[in-house]
Amino acid sequence: TIALQKARDAVARVDLSKYHPKMTYGLAGDLYSGVVEASAAQKDLLDVGILGACLIGGVVLLFYLRVRTLAVMLATIGIGIAWTAGCAHLVVHDLNMATGFVFTIIAGNGLNASVIYMARYLEDRRDGSSLEEGIFTAHRETIVATFAAVAASSASFASLTITGFRGFRELGQVGAMGLVLCWVATVVCLPALLAATERLAPIAFDQKAGL
Repeated sequence: TIALQKARDAVARVDLSKYHPKMTYGLAGDLYSGVVEASAAQKDLLDVGILGACLIGGVVLLFYLRVRTLAVMLATIGIGIAWTAGCAHLVVHDLNMATGFVFTIIAGNGLNASVIYMARYLEDRRDGSSLEEGIFTAHRETIVATFAAVAASSASFASLTITGFRGFRELGQVGAMGLVLCWVATVVCLPALLAATERLAPIAFDQKAGL
């Protein structure tokens, strides 16, 4: 980008309009094409990330119809994504453009464990269980099933690590460990966030209506 800016500055100093008012210029070549493609990919990454977060949040909100539940689950998946980004920096170092899109995939798939956990927790709370009982029940009855689901999804990503193409290999590495880390965030952080929010403002359940 610095080289392209210097080229634009040089053309500006020449002032093409003094030769002809309609004279213009354009840039081409490998350097220009590479910069344009990289800028477009970075913009796409941002747009995909924002759209993915909105769609994921909308689905969770429609399912639970509770803003607090949405906030707790998004915070949990955010922790898992942050852990994934840190580990990716240590393992992969510099992500390529193709690998960057994997974070939206990890968020969407990594949220599955939280959805199952939260559904079981709220079901137990509606039956009259306390906060501690609800968390214990959700842990006991979902931890094996959610781990099996995450392990299967992680294994599918891990299979890409044997490929010779660097983009696929890094995609497999980040995806595999990202799903596991999101599951760990669900098991470790989601109960703590639930306990903290309910201590501050307990959720009121209508036992007769089942809400």
